[in-house]
Amino acid sequence: MKIDSFCHLEPYVAQSYLSTNTKIFDMSDHSHGFLELNYQVSGCSQYHVAGKDFFLTGGDLLILNSSLPHRKVYLSEQPGFLQGITVYFHDKGQNEDYTLGGILSGCPTLSDYLRRMEGGTVIPDAAPVANTLSSMLDEYSGQANPMYLNALLIQLFFLIDKLLSGHRPPSPSELMHKRYAEILKIHIRHRYRDLAGLDDIETFMGLNSTYLERIFHEATGGSIYQFMIETRLAEAARILRDTDTPIGRIDEMIGMNSRQTFYLQFKKRYGVSPSQYRKSFSKGV
Repeated sequence: MKIDSFCHLEPYVAQSYLSTNTKIFDMSDHSHGFLELNYQVSGCSQYHVAGKDFFLTGGDLLILNSSLPHRKVYLSEQPGFLQGITVYFHDKGQNEDYTLGGILSGCPTLSDYLRRMEGGTVIPDAAPVANTLSSMLDEYSGQANPMYLNALLIQLFFLIDKLLSGHRPPSPSELMHKRYAEILKIHIRHRYRDLAGLDDIETFMGLNSTYLERIFHEATGGSIYQFMIETRLAEAARILRDTDTPIGRIDEMIGMNSRQTFYLQFKKRYGVSPSQYRKSFSKGV
């Protein structure tokens, strides 16, 4: 069955599930609908689809044509968790924009892939879909509001389209790290004058300093110390440009408390000494 056979129909989530590899027997071949998506949360899985084997490890997403004979091969010695959905189609004619074709018009890469799909494919490093699949599982296990599930399905299609096109959305953990880094930067910008070091930041954030350093580097590419120095030096440069404050007082004003360190860091950052920097602006250069 080809995707064009379903483009005029409305997709819906027929099943949302969390499964493991703990069974000791193999699933029999079966087929249903057209589309099945399985995300490997942890461990390993193996699928057999129309004579071809697909292997999943943590973070992999399998998209398969479930109208073909397929089965999950249970790997009792390699347990793992997998969450997935099956997508069915019906013709209710309520919303032309919500047909499969209407949705895929905004997902050109996914649309092209599905049109060429024979059995299936594994997308590695697909962690950005995990939160959406978890939300679908929660909703399906609860009220199963069809409108909300439809909205999540559209979101999932757009996430997969970005993955397939190489524009990888951030994973939930990456988003969290980015938010922590932004909070950290705001805190440093407001408190750089009296921050003694990472211990003060650790107390404010309520997180271990080693962990903070790691997530800050992941989000920004730099260290917390470097950002603190950059913030202080930027303020020093502003004072030198805009005021007549004696240079000998600036190190204390920006929280460095060491004139020698201030001079060395400033020249390293701006290529000139603080006095030369001020003179260049006083001459209008």
